[in-house]
Amino acid sequence: MLVPIDAIRDLDAAQPWALKLVGARVHRQNLRLGLRGGGLAEVIEGLAAGDLVVAGGYAEVMDRTRIRPVFATPAPIALLP
Repeated sequence: MLVPIDAIRDLDAAQPWALKLVGARVHRQNLRLGLRGGGLAEVIEGLAAGDLVVAGGYAEVMDRTRIRPVFATPAPIALLP
């Protein structure tokens, strides 16, 4: 599974983590990372498919904060002939 680098806190520390959405609150989730590149990191342990994490460098959002998620829409892809 790949997540944006900006969703991972303490990226270069012994125990990187992310804020995972559980109900209406976020909870600190420890991660084990694999490869990194292109603004993404491979998550080997700590998240499952479908889990939602706080991305975008929101430093004011802390463990157990109540949030209302806003989902970004992907940019349209232009196909060239």
